[in-house]
Amino acid sequence: MPNIYRYIDFRKYLNDFIAEKKKNNPKFSIRLMAQKLDISPGTLVRILSGKRNCSAAMLPQFIDVLKLRERAADYFSLLVSFDQEKNTHEKNSIYDSILAFRNERIKKVEEAQYAIFDKWYYSVIRELIEIHAPVAQCSELVPLIRPKITLRQVEKAVQVLLAGGFIKQQSDGCFVPGERFLTTGDRWEHFAVQRFQKAMLDRAVAALLEHPKKERDISTVTVGLKESDLLHVSEILRKARQEILDLAEHTTLPEVVYQINFQAFKLSEKKEKEL
Repeated sequence: MPNIYRYIDFRKYLNDFIAEKKKNNPKFSIRLMAQKLDISPGTLVRILSGKRNCSAAMLPQFIDVLKLRERAADYFSLLVSFDQEKNTHEKNSIYDSILAFRNERIKKVEEAQYAIFDKWYYSVIRELIEIHAPVAQCSELVPLIRPKITLRQVEKAVQVLLAGGFIKQQSDGCFVPGERFLTTGDRWEHFAVQRFQKAMLDRAVAALLEHPKKERDISTVTVGLKESDLLHVSEILRKARQEILDLAEHTTLPEVVYQINFQAFKLSEKKEKEL
């Protein structure tokens, strides 16, 4: 059966569970599972497709049919709560609980590269090691990071980066770069990336208030466009990101780490045409 600790989407887990059951027993079906859950097949299909929530009353039935015990049952309950929570603060709290469960089993189930999105400064430390390699001691990095973080935080970050292959440790103990750039790819979990992006937006606000203009470039533009124009805007931003990555790739003597954000979002609703 699928390892539940590899999932953050309970519906994906349920669909994979059913697929695995069918693989091992061709007679198994959604109708049979719905019968075991004491719900209609249509209700189960709507839950699997995201058109209906898993209610609190249904939760014990799912846990029983899935044969989840103790911690696994608690983890499944967290996934259901995470999916259905609308309040951002509460959703973040649930997500932290999910991470705590996954971290207990990190050697078995967590993709090490995924953890780089946990803290905003992990990627900063990765780039500092790229600039100043070889780095002999974590303490060398502490005074370079803005805003300041502790030596203990840097040491934790280095361990995360080593586990993900973003940096390497040489035989002499010094740290050097591993993979050149970070990309999210198709397998990264959306909420982790979303939290990372929010943290970097928070850093942008701080930079606007705290850094002199010569050390930052923050500009905005408000325009009227068709909704379909967003695809064109996205392509413009994609090309700009690629040019910046190319510039970073060919910079011979980098000195500092910059965070460069792009945003495009609605500030109004579309007016419906009168008939």
